[in-house]
Amino acid sequence: MTKDGKLFGSFTSNIREINLSKIKVVVIGGGIGGLTLARAYLDAGIEVELYEKRQLNEMLSGAGGIFIQRNAMRVYKLLWSGKIYERFYKQGGKICQGGFFNKKGKPLYINYPF
Repeated sequence: MTKDGKLFGSFTSNIREINLSKIKVVVIGGGIGGLTLARAYLDAGIEVELYEKRQLNEMLSGAGGIFIQRNAMRVYKLLWSGKIYERFYKQGGKICQGGFFNKKGKPLYINYPF
């Protein structure tokens, strides 16, 4: 990327500049992956249009929760100047022990206290 926010295309034999301020991406899906992708594009100065088929009240109703691994939390430290990471820690809980198991009860991943 150049100092003026332009990216050189490398998929063609001709080198051409792409002005990031003129790019607009469409993200399909307002789940955690789609929202994370949209935030990353916004942080890069790229306009985003996000589509989700569910209404907000449907998305927020019922039981729910997410388990975010440490490697994903490192990504959230980078996005939006760390605001997402900070908010997760303010509103979320810390799982000190537990894990994931297969159908026969064999541990696939165990989370131990720090």
